[in-house]
Amino acid sequence: MLGGTFLFFVLLLVLPPRVSPDYTVEDSAADNGHEFLSPGIRGGWDSWAMPQSGGLDFGPDALPGEAVVTLGDVRDIDSLRALAEEYGLELVGVIDELGVARLRGSAGDFGRFAEAGYELEGNFRVAIPPLVGDDEQPDFFGGELVGFESGVLRFLGVPEDNGAWGEGVRIAVLDTGVGNHPALEGARIRSMDLLDPSRGGIDDNGHGTAVVYHLVARDEFDTGMVPGADVLSLRVLDNDGTGDSFTLAQGIITAVNEGADIVNLSLGTRSDSSVLRAAIDFAVSRNVTVVAAAGNDGVEGAAYPAAYAEVFSVAAVDARDRRAPFSNFGKVDAVAPGYGLPSGWLDGEYVSLGGTSAAAPLVTGAVARLLSVEPALTPREVRAVVESASNDLGAPGRDPFHGAGRIDVARMERRNEPGIYDLAVTDFSFGAEGGTHDSVVLSVGFQNRGTESVAGARARLFLGDILVADERVDLSVGEIHAVRTLVNLAQLTHEEGLTMQAEIIPPTGITDVRPSDNVRVGRAGLQDPAY
Repeated sequence: MLGGTFLFFVLLLVLPPRVSPDYTVEDSAADNGHEFLSPGIRGGWDSWAMPQSGGLDFGPDALPGEAVVTLGDVRDIDSLRALAEEYGLELVGVIDELGVARLRGSAGDFGRFAEAGYELEGNFRVAIPPLVGDDEQPDFFGGELVGFESGVLRFLGVPEDNGAWGEGVRIAVLDTGVGNHPALEGARIRSMDLLDPSRGGIDDNGHGTAVVYHLVARDEFDTGMVPGADVLSLRVLDNDGTGDSFTLAQGIITAVNEGADIVNLSLGTRSDSSVLRAAIDFAVSRNVTVVAAAGNDGVEGAAYPAAYAEVFSVAAVDARDRRAPFSNFGKVDAVAPGYGLPSGWLDGEYVSLGGTSAAAPLVTGAVARLLSVEPALTPREVRAVVESASNDLGAPGRDPFHGAGRIDVARMERRNEPGIYDLAVTDFSFGAEGGTHDSVVLSVGFQNRGTESVAGARARLFLGDILVADERVDLSVGEIHAVRTLVNLAQLTHEEGLTMQAEIIPPTGITDVRPSDNVRVGRAGLQDPAY
């Protein structure tokens, strides 16, 4: 775990600011006449195979009776097939660009093949993240998560007239395919099926349809961020939402060869795979940005491929910008809305969906918008823009739960526009590091989210009615300033907890474009760790 960077027994409930926010979450979208279903996604980690017995053991996540081999100089398909047959193996597939092949056979035959000097690794299971639904409220110290319902794009700062957003950009979605849905009529979607070409990439699971919906849908929920983009839907997961690392790598190569600018991967595996890593490197080397879900297991360590440095890893927050505790942490680049999102499903239905797989396409959409106006940006430059325009959350500065913070499309759009002043209180956080046996450290962040440097602002922190910090701060564009104070544990034992208020006051003569985030109020208290 993360050592002493946080206390599991501290309750932190961040309340809305005293000033009305710019972006409000509307009432339930169910009022629009749509029935929201409880999505029955199959898949996740619980269906993974046990290790094969005898011969080579590639681990619990490997498909029994399969392996991936590095080809070396043997590339002729007939020679490969003859070589496989010599050892009693079946040649299932080849990825020429990566120089690897997929083989099927017994553990003993694989053992003899490895003894002959051939480099083998497992073909690991890939799955959509475990389902997170509105009817499964997480049990965590911040209280129940708040769903977005409708207004997700408004929350991110996307204007209503975004119909042309994404034009000229091709997004590859590697998932369970895509189904018919009224909200996707008119969208430019091309389907390919890497599991069974005769199926044509039709989605019988629902997950892939939901991911595509958040990119290019058009309906009263306005949840398609880039309806002008072209989507290449690649079916790499079966009807249960599961697949394998070889087919996923094959899908990434196919997406690149088909001209994708962005690859969205709302899926993952627990196992590092050299073939998957090589496919990611192949994509990035050809200027393709890869976005992936961090995973919904609530554990340290993002799923692969989100765990790779070259991949933009996305975790989830709710409608109050609170981290969703089901999100994996550790390698997180940014967070996005991922709880209670209206999503298209099979047969024209809607579900209320949550999870990092719902958050990932929102980041993908933001990247698609960016590339539609600045197509020459490299994946490294894309990452820098998205992260620098994100709103800091959690501990001040980058942290393993939120990365650079929650994406803000409005800030991305206006980042080159001069004369914008936007100061904000970011978040409260507690940590043991720097504390004592009877105290913890409370940190609050202050961020310059505008496009102009600000000198002489005042950052203030109240605990109850007591002013404990009043600092002059000078903030360059994007800079984050932290105010820290010790809080005695005795202060947190009151029945109502400890009330906190932080505020940043712009200097005289400066008008803040979004004063709603100049004040943040919270309450903290101790919860008995035995419960």
